[in-house]
Amino acid sequence: MINLRFLSFFLCLAVVAPEMLTAADDPALKPVATVNGEAITLRQVEDAMLAKEGVEQLQQTITSIIEQTDWTRLKDDDVVLAIAGRTITRRDVALALLRGGAGKVRQDLIQITIVNQALAKAGVTIGHDEADAEYHRMETRFIADLKAKGQDLIDFASYLRTTEGKEPDAFKRDPGFLMLAGVHALVIKRAADEFTADDYQHWFDLHRTQYDQQEALRLASIFIPYVPEAAKRDPQAEINRLLSVMTALRERIVANDPGFAQTFEGFGRAYDSSAGKGGDLGWVKRDGTRDTLGARPIPSVVMAEAWAQHGPLPVLMRPIAHATGVELTRVDARRDFRAVTLNEVKARVLDDMLAEQLDARTKQMITELTAMALVDYKSLPEVIRARSGGMVPLTVAPTVTVAPVAPPAPAKP
Repeated sequence: MINLRFLSFFLCLAVVAPEMLTAADDPALKPVATVNGEAITLRQVEDAMLAKEGVEQLQQTITSIIEQTDWTRLKDDDVVLAIAGRTITRRDVALALLRGGAGKVRQDLIQITIVNQALAKAGVTIGHDEADAEYHRMETRFIADLKAKGQDLIDFASYLRTTEGKEPDAFKRDPGFLMLAGVHALVIKRAADEFTADDYQHWFDLHRTQYDQQEALRLASIFIPYVPEAAKRDPQAEINRLLSVMTALRERIVANDPGFAQTFEGFGRAYDSSAGKGGDLGWVKRDGTRDTLGARPIPSVVMAEAWAQHGPLPVLMRPIAHATGVELTRVDARRDFRAVTLNEVKARVLDDMLAEQLDARTKQMITELTAMALVDYKSLPEVIRARSGGMVPLTVAPTVTVAPVAPPAPAKP
């Protein structure tokens, strides 16, 4: 829980008059340079930076802190922000937001409540597995749309970070996402009762190869691309330079100074955002494809050498140069081909059988649930007026937005 009063104190310090401080008790007033005997202080440097970027930085700082705030635990008069001698409470912010968009949010909450009541009645719980399945459905559709449009593939997690400003785990906790997962869980439950054993078997036999466990290697990798200008000017020199860098990194990893995971986070994370913790790529098939949709494929020259490793695992391979950069790969485990049974993958089969029908069935389910629900709409303006007690709400700056309850449409990048 954020200490909002500490935030208020912190922001109030920003409005202390500079003349109250002297160089003796404020390091900011000490010179950082002198020009012909005239001092330039750290405070002047700060003022110049604040004049250019101060407002943006303050907004980012406040946004970062407030995003972590549990608004449900705040009282009306709790101070959210104090700046320039003015305090803003939770009630002030709420009333400002209620001036616009309250109707849309109310309708979203009604839909969420209807779905949650239906889930409780059906005895269906939305846990980690259901959330992961919904995330995978959205990811699959997102990648399929990119391919259909001939666009460059990007991993879904990176798309969410860019467009929603959220990590996948945070996105999975979004009320709109959970509502959609809930509707789909109800749709799947109904379909499971409708499909026969013959339906499952027929589909499984037709698509057998996509369910069998393919042979694969469990890999972790640090990939660094060539600098484009240098590679264009002198390709071999750039290859040699990057090989030298990666060889030095390998030597430090072997000495555990630092280890592979830390080295990946420092050098490789920026170039493979879909990799797991410490550079884990998961199971990688012989053709270099990974389980994460849209993830960077591993080049064939790297896979060939990785499959050639037969010693005790894990094995840290030598750096390998390829068309786009240099790869430092660790082979952690091997997995052989195995034919699976229908019962092992029945949930996946059901999900795949429903894929083309899911949108239509979802619309039908929402229509049915909404029609059965008894919703008593109260006068929203009257309730808001009573809430404000005749007060004039604050005006919310255009930069303040309310995140929609409904999930985004990642299928349309």
